[in-house]
Amino acid sequence: MTRFIALILTVLLLAAMAQAQDQASRAQVAAATANAVAKLHDEIAKTQISANITVKNLLDRTDSASLLDLTLQRAQLIGGPRWIGDGICQVHLEIAGPRVVQALTQIAAIHPDSSPIDAAALQRQLADWSTRSFSASGTSMGAAYVQQLRPRTDRWAAVPDAARRQAVNAAIADAAGRLLQSIQPIALNGGKTLADALEHPAVRRQIQDWIMSRPVTNVSFRDDLAVTVELATPPDQVAQVIQSAVTAQQDFPQPTAAQWQQVRQEVARRLVPASGVGHVAAGVTLEQTATTRGLFVIPDQPPEWIGRQMEAEGVIHAQGSQLKGARAAEHRAIRQLTELVNNLPLTPERTLGDAARNDPAVAQAITQALRHAHTDRAEYRADGGVSVRMSLDLRDLWQELDALRP
Repeated sequence: MTRFIALILTVLLLAAMAQAQDQASRAQVAAATANAVAKLHDEIAKTQISANITVKNLLDRTDSASLLDLTLQRAQLIGGPRWIGDGICQVHLEIAGPRVVQALTQIAAIHPDSSPIDAAALQRQLADWSTRSFSASGTSMGAAYVQQLRPRTDRWAAVPDAARRQAVNAAIADAAGRLLQSIQPIALNGGKTLADALEHPAVRRQIQDWIMSRPVTNVSFRDDLAVTVELATPPDQVAQVIQSAVTAQQDFPQPTAAQWQQVRQEVARRLVPASGVGHVAAGVTLEQTATTRGLFVIPDQPPEWIGRQMEAEGVIHAQGSQLKGARAAEHRAIRQLTELVNNLPLTPERTLGDAARNDPAVAQAITQALRHAHTDRAEYRADGGVSVRMSLDLRDLWQELDALRP
C-alpha cells in the first residue's frame, strides 16, 4: 500500500510539473508573439502614406494605435513557434497589406475630424499595398534561461557567475518594482487603492512573483557592468493577477464587477513596460581573464532575421557537361548567399561580415552554416545554360553563431 501511495504521489507530481512546463511554454509563445506584433506595429507606423503623413501620424492624431494592434494580433503565424536551444522561443508573423489598409481606412472613417487624411484618399494613397506584406519576428526567453546567459566580453567574463546572476535578478526585481509603482494609485473599493492592497504581504507576493516569473523579451549586458531586462507583462494578464490576489483576501473591501472593469481599464492606461536595471554589486572581486583573440560579442538574443529563408540563384552558360555546369552554378549561388549573409546586421553597429573579418571563429561559423544550404531547383536550359536556386534557413546560421558562446 505504501508503495502504491508513493507511486500515485509520483504520478501526480510529474503531472503537475508537466502542466507547469506547458504553462511556461505557452507564456513564452504568447510573449514572443506579442513581441512580433510590437515590431510589426513599429514597422507599419513609420511607413509613409503621403509625402507629409506617416501611419504614425494617423494613429497619433486619432488615438488609434490599439485598433491597429487588434488587426496585427490576427497576423498569420509562419511555420509555428520555433524553439532555439533550451530557453528561446521565436515566432514569425506576416500580414497582407490589404488587411492593414482596411484597418487604417476604418480608423480614418471612424475619426473624420481628427484624421490627417480622409478614408477615401487614404485608400487611394495605399493602393500599391495590394501586393505588399509586412512581417516581423519576435523572441522571448525564460527567466531561468536569462540567468544562465554568459556574455562573451572580457568585461563580463571577469564577473563571477553568482554576481552575474544577482545582477540579473536585481534587474528583474527592479522591473517588477517599476511596474507596481505605476499602478499603485488605481482605485479599488471603499476608498482603497491598489497601494493599500499591496500592503498585504500575500497580495504583494502573488503579484510580484508572477511578474518576476514572466518571459524576458529583451536583455542587454552593458559595458558598465549593468544589465537591463524587459519582461512580457500584458495589461489584461496583469489585471487578472491583481483580481485573483485581491479576491483571495476576504478582509479587504472587494470591488464590484463594474469596479473590476474600471480597474482593467486603468491598468491598461497606467501600466508602464516592465523594464529594469541591475548592477554587479560593489566590492565584487573580478576574476582574471585572458584576451584570447579579440572576441566579437554575439548578441544575447537572436536577431530579427532569424526566422527568414535566404535565397540565391546561380546561372552558368555551360560549355560541355551540364553536370559540371550545375556544380559551377551551385558555387555561384553559394557565393551570392555568402554576400547576403555578410550583409546581415548582427548588432546595430556591425554586420556579420564586419564580425567575420575581426574574428576567425565567426567566419568559420558562417562557413559551417552555409554547408546547410540546399538546392531548391536546378533548371537545364535549351541554350545549354544551367540555373540553380539555393536557400539557407537562417536559424541554422544563428545556431552556429550561438555555439561560439563559452
